[in-house]
Amino acid sequence: MDIIKLIATIFAVVLLIFAISKKLNATTTLFSIGFIILAVITLITGTSSMGEESIGNSFLDLFEFIGTKFSSQTVSSGILIMSVMGFVTYMNHLKASNLLALLAAKPLRRLKSPYVVVVLAIVVGAILKLFVPSHSGLTTLLMATIYPILIQVGVKKKTAVATVVISGAFDIGPACPITNFVVALDDVKKLTTITEFFIKKQLPVTVITIILTTVVFVLINRYFDKKEKEEANEVMEVQEAKDLGIPMFYAVLPMLPLLLVLIFSKLVVGTIVISVVGANLIGFTVSFLCNLIFCKNRVTAFNDTQKFFDGMGNSFASVISLIVGASVFTAGINAIGGIALILNGLSGSGAGGGIATVVASAITTVTSLITGSGVAAVYAIAPMMPPISAATGMNLLKMMEPIILAGGIGRAVAPVSAAVIIACRMSGVDFMDVIKRNIMPVIVAFISAMAAAMILL
Repeated sequence: MDIIKLIATIFAVVLLIFAISKKLNATTTLFSIGFIILAVITLITGTSSMGEESIGNSFLDLFEFIGTKFSSQTVSSGILIMSVMGFVTYMNHLKASNLLALLAAKPLRRLKSPYVVVVLAIVVGAILKLFVPSHSGLTTLLMATIYPILIQVGVKKKTAVATVVISGAFDIGPACPITNFVVALDDVKKLTTITEFFIKKQLPVTVITIILTTVVFVLINRYFDKKEKEEANEVMEVQEAKDLGIPMFYAVLPMLPLLLVLIFSKLVVGTIVISVVGANLIGFTVSFLCNLIFCKNRVTAFNDTQKFFDGMGNSFASVISLIVGASVFTAGINAIGGIALILNGLSGSGAGGGIATVVASAITTVTSLITGSGVAAVYAIAPMMPPISAATGMNLLKMMEPIILAGGIGRAVAPVSAAVIIACRMSGVDFMDVIKRNIMPVIVAFISAMAAAMILL
């Protein structure tokens, strides 16, 4: 019986990865597999997925169960993620994010050494990821701002594209939907806040991971640059900040929520603690007032606020629905019982938690690589970690941070990743050249994240 549970669990996970790799909708796939598993178990055992809260019919309880997932996720992490994505959409519309990227890239123009510029470009991209959490959105910005600078200083096109892709692969910060989802999990939010998790857990691990990844990235790409004879780069025109037609101080607007969350926290002010939702609403309000004052057309400025609400709605369709789908899939996996068997095998072993973290992170990376979505990978795996933490006695936060990073770095070598596709289409570089240059840095990033989390957290 135990072997059947394990086989069924593995089959469900493999089926998920296979279906998404065939470009089937990730949300529908998660819902479908989870629903089928719960339906089969209900049919075999006669037990309701709603337990004691059954509405009186086990089959109808399956739909009621999904309804409760929508309600709980929307109330907890849903509103939080919607506020973040709404603000990001509004910043993109005002071109404030573009301005921030242009100003951040400006110091790079003064440097003449190609690989020094590559290093700084990765650092700049990683910092900008704090304010532009979308990998594809950040890639689009960097291709328009930093990529031309890399070309001008002599960085080869393939290396320049690989630089842009990998610089946005590190998911971190209060604006990151994945971070917010993880911290909003019931077992995690009992241990930390989003600010504490960012400063005490994410920053140390991510900084070390970025440093080691960047070193390997430069060495690998220097090797490929020498090995491959590439034609001279075509000089590209660098966009100027003044061309955007907005006040220079708009570059501060995308940073407002992050600054508010950091300042008004237990770690700084102490007496005043602001939520991520509140910080984004304040950032939106300040940005709206600034746009209302400085925009020539007041009616347009007033109506532009709809972009914030459009961003919230789009995030519900793309992100929140994916979270609910992942929670239904996770419920199905847990109902099979295979995870419980693995827990029992690891329980009581000091190394068990470490092994479980590596395995879970590896699954997350592979899923992200195949599907091109770090969100789908982390949302499916992260909810499974609290019981593993309890069974093995390992700190839950130590297990979570590598998983968050694993979902992001997998996208840097995913052929179907939106970031890879955008960068390659805008540059004309073949996606296999990007993957070839990023695969070793991604492996080092994975190992670095594991080691740093085990040692530092």
